[in-house]
Amino acid sequence: MEKHDQQIEKKRRKWFFTLLLILTFLNCLIGIVISFGLLFKIAFVDLFSTTPVLDTVLAEDKSGNAVYLLLKILILIGVAWGAIKMWNLKRIGFFIYLIMQIALLVIPFIFLSHLGFWYIVVNSFINLIFLVFFIMLYTLQLGKMESGKKSTQGK
Repeated sequence: MEKHDQQIEKKRRKWFFTLLLILTFLNCLIGIVISFGLLFKIAFVDLFSTTPVLDTVLAEDKSGNAVYLLLKILILIGVAWGAIKMWNLKRIGFFIYLIMQIALLVIPFIFLSHLGFWYIVVNSFINLIFLVFFIMLYTLQLGKMESGKKSTQGK
């Protein structure tokens, strides 16, 4: 009975982990809405221009072309997919999240070089600080996630 209780406890998501995942989903949603709005020239996106932090994201995304915006949307969908996997306590979700976040750091250097190298470096450094923070917090939860390998114990 004690082993069963330990397995149930291991499968439960902690409130802090849930909060991190919700913040990740919100970040993806806002990023997708901004990129989608700019891609299809939807006027409501300008509402973000008065919101701190989002105004910088909006200005940066406005200077990107359609390929950049589409790629950013796809990468953000990938980040959300990794978060969904982590929500379901699958370890592969962490690695999907990690790879997609690294891709989000790289694409401005490819598509937004006209903004200036140092602008992109400073902006990427700020994003990197948050990324490292979230990766450290997600790493603390890796022990609670399943690796995806079928266990042969107990057979």
